[in-house]
Amino acid sequence: MSSAGGTYALDFITGTAAAPVYHQGGAIARTGGGWAQPSGNALPQSNPVAGTAACAPACKLEVQDSYVRSAPVFRGGFLYYAQTVGLPAGGLTHTAAQWTKITTPSGAFVDGGRLEDPTATATNGGKWYSTVHIAANAGGDFMLAFSQFSSAQHPSAGYAVHLGADAAGSIRDAQIYKAGDDYYHKTFSTATGRNRWGDFSSAQVDPSDDTNMWALQEYAKARATTDDGNTGSNASKWGTWWARVAPSVTTFTINASAGANGSITPSGAVVVNSGANQNFAITPAANYHIVDVQVDGGSVGAVPAYTFTNVLANHTISATFAIDQYSLTASAGANGSIAPAGNTVVNAGSAQAYTITPAANYHVLDVLVDGVSVGAVTTYNFTNVLASHTIAASFAINTFTITASAGANGSITPSGAVGVNAAASQGFTITPNANYHVLDVLVDGVSVGAVTTYNFTNVLASHTIAASFAINTFTITASAGANGSITPSGAVGVNATAAQGFTITPNANYHVLDVLVDGVSVGAVTTYNFTNVLANHTIAASFSIDTYTIAASAGASGSITPNGSTPVNAGGSQGYTITPNANYHVLDVLVDGVSVGAVTTYNFTNVLASHTIAASFAIDTYSISASANSGGSIAPLGVVNVNAGGSQSFAMTASAGYHLQDVLVDGSSVGAVANYAFTNVLANHTIAARFVIDSHTLTVTVMGGGSVQKSPDQAAYDYGTPVTLTATPAAGYAFTGWSGDTTTSSNPLSIVITGDRSFTATFADTAAPLVRVTAANGGEVLNVGTHTNLTWIATDNAAVTAVDLFLSRAGAAGPFDSIATNQANTGTFDWLVSGPATGTAFLKVVAHDAAGNTGSDLSDAAFQIVSNLGVDDGPVLAFGLSSVIPNPSRGIAHVTFALPRDARVHVGVLDVQGREVLTLADGEYGAGRHQAQLSSGRGLSPGLYFVRMSVPGQTFVKRFAVMN
Repeated sequence: MSSAGGTYALDFITGTAAAPVYHQGGAIARTGGGWAQPSGNALPQSNPVAGTAACAPACKLEVQDSYVRSAPVFRGGFLYYAQTVGLPAGGLTHTAAQWTKITTPSGAFVDGGRLEDPTATATNGGKWYSTVHIAANAGGDFMLAFSQFSSAQHPSAGYAVHLGADAAGSIRDAQIYKAGDDYYHKTFSTATGRNRWGDFSSAQVDPSDDTNMWALQEYAKARATTDDGNTGSNASKWGTWWARVAPSVTTFTINASAGANGSITPSGAVVVNSGANQNFAITPAANYHIVDVQVDGGSVGAVPAYTFTNVLANHTISATFAIDQYSLTASAGANGSIAPAGNTVVNAGSAQAYTITPAANYHVLDVLVDGVSVGAVTTYNFTNVLASHTIAASFAINTFTITASAGANGSITPSGAVGVNAAASQGFTITPNANYHVLDVLVDGVSVGAVTTYNFTNVLASHTIAASFAINTFTITASAGANGSITPSGAVGVNATAAQGFTITPNANYHVLDVLVDGVSVGAVTTYNFTNVLANHTIAASFSIDTYTIAASAGASGSITPNGSTPVNAGGSQGYTITPNANYHVLDVLVDGVSVGAVTTYNFTNVLASHTIAASFAIDTYSISASANSGGSIAPLGVVNVNAGGSQSFAMTASAGYHLQDVLVDGSSVGAVANYAFTNVLANHTIAARFVIDSHTLTVTVMGGGSVQKSPDQAAYDYGTPVTLTATPAAGYAFTGWSGDTTTSSNPLSIVITGDRSFTATFADTAAPLVRVTAANGGEVLNVGTHTNLTWIATDNAAVTAVDLFLSRAGAAGPFDSIATNQANTGTFDWLVSGPATGTAFLKVVAHDAAGNTGSDLSDAAFQIVSNLGVDDGPVLAFGLSSVIPNPSRGIAHVTFALPRDARVHVGVLDVQGREVLTLADGEYGAGRHQAQLSSGRGLSPGLYFVRMSVPGQTFVKRFAVMN
């Protein structure tokens, strides 16, 4: 969005929730022209009710910029948004509440306007606006809620309304629903800090009717005292106030009515807002239906609902209803009748009775209602008829039933329910199955004996006949000897031709010895089945204890005792001893093929199966573990196995730029040896090679007026470190080139540290000054309480014989205090930087010739003095983080963190997105003050940054800027 160009942009998202696609819109012109970007403390307000303000005139309040800071509103396919703008665009004299209406998804401008006082300035009592929010209802009305200010008015809460029928671009006059009580000022620091306003503000449509709107804004509240200090404890207060706004809208009436036996909802005179929709539901009473619905006198059919859309006139709607009717159809089969017969029409909810009459000597067989039997009834009544129905009757001659049944293992013929006409006869035959006999026959529940035939004569009632049967049985006698059992046992009855199974079970650790059936062995079986039993039998079992075999074996270089196969009774035990030969050890013992380890004894207990045990042996060996850190290698590497009494050599080799620092054998140093040999190995060992990177110095000498910046700037450099040297001439000097390790005029100069390096930067005096002076750190920030070497050089040694040094804290013009006199024409001075804690010290160097005359060309050098970062100011009582000094920084800066006790600390530099771009400290630090250094050479480009310090349970943040 551009304020000067009066443009905005609409971004949107398509796709799905799982795969969204973001689209960035282009700039779209907003009708009405551009505006100025408001910022800072600009909003005017009147003086305090009592007392005086900290500012003259009254302190101004902070104004929001023109970014859209309240949530846009989406209604009816349009987006509404509001913002605070500065006007006019060419130079802000006042602020306005600006609103915009755009369409979606194109983002095209639809409507917009501003609420402003065009004549307002910060001092003439004209109205200013800020903290703008917008709400839009279902009727096309919207409301701007805002704070209003002027030099003659305390901060107040207000709103303005645009009704749906109002002209495009217009908004009605501002309404102040809560005037400010008093003056407001809270910057919490200084009179020039942020005098914040408008954090708790909102506008919202009432969700219960989607018509009324609510405003919630801040106003300046009455103060209890006159204190207007620059802290959070002064007397100023703000409050929030709300207002309910009911927009005026055009309405129409829809008269809704319903005839008897039904309803319409809503009914009567229904008031509808202009352009709104209104739904009606038409509901017939129970057992009635809609006949017709008339809208404005014309039929729309027998519809159950109707909606008036975009109501712009009065209307009528009416409904009529009629009762439901159903048909009852009655029919009768041969030998009977039903009354009434045929089709009968019945109103919903009424009743209809029917009579069913059989012919002489017949009875009702069944009555079906809607095809479902309701039994052989002679009357039936339909009640509360709510559907069409059928009723049908059927008839049959009278009969009697003889129910014949037979129990298991036999039959009766005929069987089941046997129908017999009155006075007729019926005979029955009873037949047992093979190997069964008739047990009894019951006629009407009374025994007539174990007969095989029976005849009913002159049947005049229903009867029953039931036969029962019994099978022939035999006996099997079962027995078992000691240490086992047979199931079942004793005399077991068995039906003829049936089967009988037996289970023979030995006791634990025993087995079946033999089984005799009718005195004849059938083997050591555990089950036996008699089938098709047609005689008596016997079965007898005997038992014997179990035995198992353990097979033992030993490989070369050892033995096992006992060896070979050993029998063991079930439940018994057997021990074994495994013995390796001299200089050997047990390698493994396998029991049933599974390792039990390198044991020398093993005992089988409670033996319940055959087993194997096998021992193997191996000669004694030892291991040497070899390792090396990065920067070199050891050969061989890793774990090396060596037989007892053997030897093993190792060679250590350093990589380029590294050297061997030490060799540790079994944790003890043997020195930086390139080769080491273990002899007569009789134990495990370790050997570890430790390599370190080569460290080198970089010496830079400055000749003449200027300075050299090393990036990075370190006391020592690891092998392979790239370094950039930048020569900066002082005023009146010019850089002429490098000498030393390299002779070149390149500036900056890029080098790689591969050994100790030395360079000299030479600067030529273009203005021919007598003396030039520099500090040891190139003129950067000096710390109070620390020492720095001041270095001066006479550009004309023949003319300058001595120099005097003077210091001023009042400015470059002095006055100056003498700090050293009659110094050599070229030399250094150890200067202890003294207080005050902050500010700028100016150094003057005055040159003398052989006759004692002072030179006319005096050399001044300014040095910034900052707080004491390196001196103990007493015990640290709490965790803390200092400000970054200097801030803003153009080169090297420092920050100090304080610890009251040992703690784990992480200090990092974050960009404005909250990403950590530089780590200054990370690890355990002792109690006290610790300093960390930042510089643009460590990857910090110009911009705003934050230093964040984290200790257990606490976080501290300081803001700073990096400049070119």
